[in-house]
Amino acid sequence: MHSFPTFFKNPFIESVEDLYLSVDIFKKITYADYAVIPLAKINNRQHTIKQTRVIGADTRYPGIIYKAELDAMYDKKRSPLEYCIFDGTHRFLKMRDIEGKKGAGFFIITPKHFEGL
Repeated sequence: MHSFPTFFKNPFIESVEDLYLSVDIFKKITYADYAVIPLAKINNRQHTIKQTRVIGADTRYPGIIYKAELDAMYDKKRSPLEYCIFDGTHRFLKMRDIEGKKGAGFFIITPKHFEGL
């Protein structure tokens, strides 16, 4: 059984020293942050992905994304699309590559979600 990551880095600052509890970030997300986004607008980070995790991903739960241009280390060559994945890479890949979906619901975070943490 897999669980949520315990900590996340704030993508809106360069420091990797400050990590945030996932539960604290999730508590700040509301339905007002929800939108249906075309999957073709979301950057997919290139890192090792276990196919068994993609197949087992539960796509009933929305992923979390953010505007790529707000990333403190934004590089348009590496992330040419409008959004980056914060949480939900396996769900994204399952929807795009296995289920053949063209769009899905995501929560969109901004720097305000990290204020006060």
